[in-house]
This record gives sequence, C-alpha cells and structure tokens, in this order.
Amino acid sequence: LPAYLAVRRTRQAHAQLRAAVTLAEKADCLATGKAALAALDEVLHQGDAFERALVEVNRGNLLRSLDRPTEAVESWLAGAKTAERVGWLKMAARAFYAAGINAHEDMQYDLEMQAWSGLLLVEQGRGNEAGAARATMFVGGAWLEIGNFSKALRILDESRRMYVALGNEDGEAWALNNLALAHARCGDFHREQAALERSLALARRVGNEYRIACVQVDLGTVREHFGDYERAESLFQQALAWFESEDDTAGVAQCQGNLGHLALQRKDYVTAVRWSERALANARKAKDLVFLCSALNALGWALMHQGELTRALQLEQEAVELARRTRDAWNEAHALQSLADVLVRLKRPREAKRVLDESLRVAVQLDSSELQMLGHKGQAALWYAQGDYARAVYASQRAMAFSIRQLAGLPERQSASARIRLSELYSIALQSAAALGK
Repeated sequence: LPAYLAVRRTRQAHAQLRAAVTLAEKADCLATGKAALAALDEVLHQGDAFERALVEVNRGNLLRSLDRPTEAVESWLAGAKTAERVGWLKMAARAFYAAGINAHEDMQYDLEMQAWSGLLLVEQGRGNEAGAARATMFVGGAWLEIGNFSKALRILDESRRMYVALGNEDGEAWALNNLALAHARCGDFHREQAALERSLALARRVGNEYRIACVQVDLGTVREHFGDYERAESLFQQALAWFESEDDTAGVAQCQGNLGHLALQRKDYVTAVRWSERALANARKAKDLVFLCSALNALGWALMHQGELTRALQLEQEAVELARRTRDAWNEAHALQSLADVLVRLKRPREAKRVLDESLRVAVQLDSSELQMLGHKGQAALWYAQGDYARAVYASQRAMAFSIRQLAGLPERQSASARIRLSELYSIALQSAAALGK
C-alpha cells in the first residue's frame, strides 16, 4: 500500500469518479440515491484500484438503501476484494463486514460465508486478534445456519478460546451463546445448558443487558425442554420485559413466540394462540424471517389443537414455503412436521406421509437427533391413526432411540422431566403394542 500510494501522488485523481463518490456519500433520499448510483455506474470500471474500491463500496451502500440487498452484498464483496489486493485492509474489513451482516439478514448463506471468510483472512493479516476472534465466530455461525453442526461446533469453540486468551469476557459470553445454539441443534441439551449458564454469568459480570436477555431466552428454552415450565416462563418474561423496555421488536417477537410454544407444551391452547398471534404480528413488523417462520408454525399448531384446521393448514404451508425460500432447514423440518400433523387430522394420510418423509430427509441432512426423533414420532402417530400398529411400534422405537441420545448425561431430575415431555411418544408405543396383544 505505501508503494502504491507513492505512485498515486504523481498523478491527478480521476475527477469524474471522485465527483460520483462525493455524490454517493451525500445521497440522503431516493431521488439522490438513484442519481448517485447512476453516476457511480458510469465510472465503475475506471480509475485505479484504490478508486475502484471506493466506487464498489459506495455502490453497495446505495444499493442497500434502494432495497436491492443481493446486489449490495455483491458490490461490497467486490470492493472488499479490490481493497484487499492493494493492501487497504481497513477498507476491506469494513466492506466484508457490511456484506456479511446484510447477507445474514437476507439469509444469503453462500454470500455470507464468502464475507466472513474474507473478513477472517483480513483481520489475521492486520494482526487484529479481537477482530479475528469475532470473524471466527461469524464463520462458525454461518456453518450453523447452513446446517453443518459439527463444523460449527468446532469453529465456535475455537472462537471462544480466542476470546479467553484475550481476556475478553463479553466476547467469550457471546461465543458461548452461539456455541450453546450449536449444542442444541445437535440435541445435546445438557451441554447447551452449561454453555448458557457460563455465558449468563459472564454477561452479568460485564453488565451487558442485551446479552443477559438473549441468554435468558435460550435458557428458558432449555428449561422448557427439561419440563421445568415455571422456570422457563420466568426466564421468558424477564427477557420480554427488557426487550419491551428497549423497543426491540424482534426480541419481543421471539419472547412472545417462546411463551406461545410453552403454552402449547402445557396444552393451554387459548393462551398459545394469544401469544403466537402477538409474536406473528411483531415478527412481521420487525421483518425477521426466522421468528416469522417460527410464529407461523406455532400459531398453526395451536389452532390445529383448537380444531381450526383450515387456517392451521394455511399457516403451516406458509411456514414451509418461507423456510424453503430462506433456506432455513431447521425451521423447514419443524414446519413440515406440524403440517403433517394437520394433514393427519384432515384425514389426508398419503400427503401426511409424503410430508413426514421430507421432514426426516431434512433432519438426517442436519444430523439432528431432536428432529429425527420428532419425525419418527410423527410417523408413529400416523400409523397408529390408520390402525397399522406394527408400523406404529417400529416408528416409536426409532423415535425412542433418538430420544435416549438427547437424555444421555442429564442429571436424574432433569432426565425425568425431559421424559415427561416425551410421554406422548411412549403413549403411542404402548397403545400400539397393546393393540397387537404384545
């Protein structure tokens, strides 16, 4: 970079290009944004590498403001790579970060992975250890979203160790929160709980209120999984109060959705519908597609139990379509399983079987013991409803094998609570075996 700048000083800057960049930096409305973009497009392939990087990064900023997210991410990536080639690493890091954040928000996972991988290399090149730790965590998070949970676990734990070496407790808490999510995706709930409890202690020590609220949400989910519904509700309500105080619509939507799901576990369908409808409204308002998919699924499930099968079917189909459009395999599997339950109640067994087979395909692809357990449980319920008790027993046994994997290593009390949560599975197996005279 110093050698390049020395050469640059011997000639005049590209006047038209510099004017276009200045126009882009001052654009403050739709009309000026479009005019600035047109000016940048005219000089896109002109100037030297330093100037092209400026043009590409500013094009990304304008495209994002004009609601053209994919083009914006691609322009930021181009600018980052151009800046990196001439050694302008600060600009490269800034552009890779903008590309990664926006690709993540729009669930463009391939572009997100490119951005975080590029950011990691740049931060390592700059000797920025804190930046490298953060970029490593982002790479692990991207693998988690793509569905490679084992790789995500390894990389996220590496990020945690990097933060520990730096003595950065806030960063360590952040990494532990993501690591806990990876454990949950693998169905390892006792390790998830241990990571979350450590994260919560660190967040409290450094006084990070946002992190505390996020960990409370995740810990509540673990407590719900173990059957400790009172503790789960307390954690969700504490987090909800904080998100409401900060006017964080996405956080409010997540907490309301979790409270709705908790009401479903308690078979309180009226309360489940009330919370889920609130969550759905806030998820739409926040334009958070992950929470929106979960809210659609939860509301459809609650309405199914109230006998509103037509609306439940519409909501579950919307949840499946949204999950597929955003390539959210985890929510896709859950929504497919809920859709199959609705189809069973509508007495459409062939469609239900096809949907369950698809959900299991996704679950196996994700290597998730929880999703595979739920898929086989859904098959058991389908066969039982059709009077095919031998197949129902077989599917129940398959589901039980995955449920045992989830329970392994839990303390006795937690294991007992978690088994209560699985009582419907055992009930199907018992009734099927009894019907067979076994």
